[in-house]
Amino acid sequence: MMYPLKFLIKSDQFHRFLIAGIVSLCFHTFSFSQDYQLISSKDEVEVGETFQIQLVLKNFEPTQIKMPDFGLMQVVGGPQKSNSISIINGARSSSQTIGYILKATQKGNFTIPPATMKYQGKTLTTNSLKVKVSEAKPSAEKKINSNDKTIISIETNVKDAYIHQQIELNVVIYTRQNISRYELMDQLSFDGFYVVPIENIQEMPGNVQINGKEYYRQTIQKYLLFPQKSGNFTLGPVNCKIGIATDSGFGGFFGDISFENIHSNSLYLSVLPLPSGAPTTFSGAVGKFQIDEAKVSKNTVGTGEAFHYQLSISGDGDPKVITIPSLDVSSNLEAYPPSQIKDYVSVNNDRQTLQKTFEYTFVPKKDTVFTIVPEFSYFNTEDKKYVTLKKDTIKVFATPSNAATEPKSPSEEISAPKSDIIGKSISEPLWNSRLWYMLIGLFLVLGLVGIVIKRKSIQNKELKLMHQNTPEYKSKMLLSKAKKHLDAQEYDAFYDSVHKAIHDFILQKYHIQISDSELNKIKEVLLKGGIPDDTVLLYADLTNQINQARFAGQKYKTQDIYNMAVEVLNQLDSKS
Repeated sequence: MMYPLKFLIKSDQFHRFLIAGIVSLCFHTFSFSQDYQLISSKDEVEVGETFQIQLVLKNFEPTQIKMPDFGLMQVVGGPQKSNSISIINGARSSSQTIGYILKATQKGNFTIPPATMKYQGKTLTTNSLKVKVSEAKPSAEKKINSNDKTIISIETNVKDAYIHQQIELNVVIYTRQNISRYELMDQLSFDGFYVVPIENIQEMPGNVQINGKEYYRQTIQKYLLFPQKSGNFTLGPVNCKIGIATDSGFGGFFGDISFENIHSNSLYLSVLPLPSGAPTTFSGAVGKFQIDEAKVSKNTVGTGEAFHYQLSISGDGDPKVITIPSLDVSSNLEAYPPSQIKDYVSVNNDRQTLQKTFEYTFVPKKDTVFTIVPEFSYFNTEDKKYVTLKKDTIKVFATPSNAATEPKSPSEEISAPKSDIIGKSISEPLWNSRLWYMLIGLFLVLGLVGIVIKRKSIQNKELKLMHQNTPEYKSKMLLSKAKKHLDAQEYDAFYDSVHKAIHDFILQKYHIQISDSELNKIKEVLLKGGIPDDTVLLYADLTNQINQARFAGQKYKTQDIYNMAVEVLNQLDSKS
């Protein structure tokens, strides 16, 4: 039967067909997106430490693949090749990975050159990689001997530090055993330090050689410390309870677990005061800094007219102690109190960085050319000396002004001729006119509207914040992050994100203390809370597989792990 075109366009069936066609076209378009790159599990390693280099190829199969020359890096494993193909809603995607395990043998900064390949008659070149190799930290070497199978170690990236210097402190597990779980029985005390805990540790686990034996190494806690005073400090020890999986001989999925209590080393840290001789432009910055920008609001001004000078800096020091630096200018510039208009702090790659912008306001007293020399001083902890950074000199031209000879404050109002709405001069006072009352009414209405909008905005922010603080929201975000790690084949980060999503959800949802977070205690709490036995068993099964993967190196099907995590969270959420 023939239908008129007009009827087809109006029908729901036509719209559904059209939308489905567009979506399908988008999927097929995205499925052929190609990518090739070199990735590294670490960009900073120690001498003797191993790390992984991978060539990742997505959605195409080149020929004549040539891996880069690794130079002084020793190849201890590989090539390891893997392939994967997935089809989602008809869209096909593929991935091929070629990986090598390298061992750093010499201190220095190294560049791993690109890999090359042929595809459709063209030569393709990947990115290069930079790797920094530092001296091996001695703390674990001294502690571990031939009889030690597992140790917990407190380590820092420096032996001595200066006040307000950023220090990286790690709590690390080294093991040659099949650890299924661990629990820190106490926490470090940081008296005399400003502390920034790192929640999502970016450092990847790996294998290291110590005393001729290979250990699995994983950082389980990381802190950034900023000493607030000089002196000698002792950090630690901490006690840790570890569960070691053993084979009972009776089979079963879980096997037996034996527990041991181990304690870490004590770390001694000497904090030095800053030396004398600081330049006048030093304002508390310690670490490594740079001037990002220095500018003025205008290069030509009239006498008595204000202009602004801004200085933007960034670095890795203690953000709380950096004050506005002094600025040496001509006495013919009237200076107003400077202010800090930007103060941004972020943590990236297990390192805290800051950005600050300072603003100065000046009013020329006479017509001449003024020069401003952008300067910023800091104490460089690597070179152990004060460094003064400078930018190109800025010139401001002050011209004679037709206004009053006395300079005006930037906040001083400028009076204008009184005129009515058609530009004619008026003799009656504005405050007693009809226009005056109309303006007052308009301002009142606008003020009320502004208050209503502001209250609504605050309520929306509070509701959003409350939603983001719920265990359900946090766990979904962590699972979303885990899925991204899974798609990128970052398996160690994937296992950590899945573990945190499940573990943190249960601890927060059922108000379980960190010290009570053993698996058996959690199972007991869940059962008392009315969670069905099969859900509790599924949670225990998932936890065991994640721990085996994280600490014993046993790898399971990652997609199955992810699906189990989603199922556990859905069941716990529906029963709670």
